[in-house]
Amino acid sequence: MTLALSPQELAAIEAVFPHDAAANLRYWPEMMSTLNRY
Repeated sequence: MTLALSPQELAAIEAVFPHDAAANLRYWPEMMSTLNRY
Protein backbone atom coordinates (compact mmCIF):
# COMPACT_ATOMS: atom_id res chain seq x y z
CA MET A 1 0.00 0.00 0.00
CA THR A 2 1.33 3.40 -0.94
CA LEU A 3 -0.03 6.62 0.44
CA ALA A 4 0.89 9.90 -1.20
CA LEU A 5 -0.06 13.13 0.52
CA SER A 6 0.23 16.57 -0.99
CA PRO A 7 2.17 19.30 0.80
CA GLN A 8 -1.15 20.94 1.66
CA GLU A 9 -2.48 17.73 3.21
CA LEU A 10 0.71 17.27 5.22
CA ALA A 11 0.48 20.88 6.44
CA ALA A 12 -3.14 20.37 7.50
CA ILE A 13 -2.22 17.24 9.46
CA GLU A 14 0.76 18.98 11.06
CA ALA A 15 -1.48 21.91 12.06
CA VAL A 16 -3.82 19.73 14.13
CA PHE A 17 -1.31 17.07 15.25
CA PRO A 18 2.30 18.30 15.43
CA HIS A 19 4.95 15.61 15.03
CA ASP A 20 5.95 15.89 18.69
CA ALA A 21 2.39 15.95 20.09
CA ALA A 22 2.57 12.34 21.22
CA ALA A 23 6.19 12.37 22.35
CA ASN A 24 6.48 11.70 26.04
CA LEU A 25 7.81 9.21 28.51
CA ARG A 26 6.34 5.74 28.27
CA TYR A 27 5.90 5.53 32.04
CA TRP A 28 5.46 8.16 34.72
CA PRO A 29 8.70 8.89 36.57
CA GLU A 30 7.07 7.62 39.79
CA MET A 31 6.41 4.25 38.15
CA MET A 32 9.92 3.78 36.74
CA SER A 33 11.16 2.37 40.06
CA THR A 34 8.65 -0.49 39.80
CA LEU A 35 9.90 -1.72 36.42
CA ASN A 36 12.03 -4.86 36.16
CA ARG A 37 11.74 -5.63 39.86
CA TYR A 38 11.15 -9.34 39.36
